[in-house]
Amino acid sequence: MSGIIGILHSGGRPVDASQLQRMTEAMTFRGPDAQNVWVDGSVGFGHTLLKTTFEADGERQPRSLDGNIWITADARIDDRKGLMCRLELDREPSKTFAITDPELILHAYHRWGSECVDHLLGDFALAIWDGKRRQLFCARDHFGVKPFYYVHTGDTLLIGNTLEILRRHPGVTGSIDEIAVADFLLFGSNMHHERTAFEEIRKLPPASILTWSPGNGLQRRRYWRLPVPEPLRRKRSKDTIDQFLDLMRTAVGDRMRTGNIGLSLSGGMDSTTVAAMAAEYRDTRPGTYDLRACTVYDGRWIKDDEHRFSKVAADALDIPVRAVNTANDQLSVKRDTMRRWTMAPLSEPVTAASNIELKALSRGCVSC
Repeated sequence: MSGIIGILHSGGRPVDASQLQRMTEAMTFRGPDAQNVWVDGSVGFGHTLLKTTFEADGERQPRSLDGNIWITADARIDDRKGLMCRLELDREPSKTFAITDPELILHAYHRWGSECVDHLLGDFALAIWDGKRRQLFCARDHFGVKPFYYVHTGDTLLIGNTLEILRRHPGVTGSIDEIAVADFLLFGSNMHHERTAFEEIRKLPPASILTWSPGNGLQRRRYWRLPVPEPLRRKRSKDTIDQFLDLMRTAVGDRMRTGNIGLSLSGGMDSTTVAAMAAEYRDTRPGTYDLRACTVYDGRWIKDDEHRFSKVAADALDIPVRAVNTANDQLSVKRDTMRRWTMAPLSEPVTAASNIELKALSRGCVSC
């Protein structure tokens, strides 16, 4: 995922551009494809780009459409066609493909302001500076897929998606949050949606907005809650199946916006269904996609046949699959690499297995 960083001095003192540049450069492990910063007096953004979509080939952030409203974001927007239609951007089809996801978000903000999140689908962590209103607007996606952290210390507000980078700012002491650590020791995870391992650094909860303006200061609100509708009842089972398949095809298709795609296979129904949809999508666009799959299993401590079932499914779908035995590869995971991404207490065996799978997927393909 791409890296984002933002600095705002509410008292009006200028942002140290060299400091912002150093913090941005430290995020190149998140975004090796491009790094840029933007500073306007008391506010500044940094961005490191990881290209994960076709449209990202022309992406540069921080980005503005008019020189007044700027964005830095790690985002993948789904249902692009529907959003473009609502924004009336689909009138020139030849130009719509070139519109990047951050530009789509900017168009939505220009149209709907802070209500733009009501029109966004996908995974995103974003920050927008509205120069005319002197307002900072930040948002995190509905389920919190993308991380978003912030620090408010004195007259400085820091935002970003990488704990280590925020920790590097001289205004952050790095004091440990004992409650978060106690949660990990007792329960194996942080039980508070807002706390991190550091006392001063907070997480923006999923489906939440963070804003700052001179008149209102720092405010946070939730913009969405998972609806609980009435049970879905159909007269025919086939109708339910057809609707499920339609939704799955849409969801998988929205995530197939790059040529090299990695699939994580477990041998069960869920991942096999996703793989089947991806293969179906691939077969309708010959030569566009290179699908690869990976499955991870434990060959030492437990009897684990998942990799065999994964291979049966992958072979049937004509998808090359790699089986990784964690008993052989687990010690090869570099802990410093894991620390850079998390900077938090971890259940290391589980995290190590996940990292092994992602590394295997990255050899010749990009994980979706």
